[in-house]
Amino acid sequence: MIAFKYCKDKDVLLELLKQKPDLNIQNRLRLTTSTIAFEHCKDKDVLLELIKQKPDLTKKDIYNKTVLDYALKYYVKSPQFEFYVLEKLYDENCKQDKHLFNSEYLKLRNKYKIFPLVLFRYKSRYGKYKSR
Repeated sequence: MIAFKYCKDKDVLLELLKQKPDLNIQNRLRLTTSTIAFEHCKDKDVLLELIKQKPDLTKKDIYNKTVLDYALKYYVKSPQFEFYVLEKLYDENCKQDKHLFNSEYLKLRNKYKIFPLVLFRYKSRYGKYKSR
């Protein structure tokens, strides 16, 4: 758990994940390894490998926040942010939690997916789009 907070070496973290650690263990604040990883680690490959191991993403900390909440708060603001990682996290979270509705995620999805799609369709239909 501490490795994801302090270690910045991608290879070390991937090697740690290959050993199949218990990703559902919680600390005194009930933060899981996944929560700490999305709060501190910004490497896409490490986060995708973590999601592949299917940790319990529905566990809540003492503030009633899940891994998705931490990802929306911290990972989205990182310069290495990739929407694909957030999308994989949300999909896996939806599989585990049938009652999940997160308005922040939906706003981000619309910003990163729908808007470029609209521009692409507009550009392909009308040629170059006009910038203001």
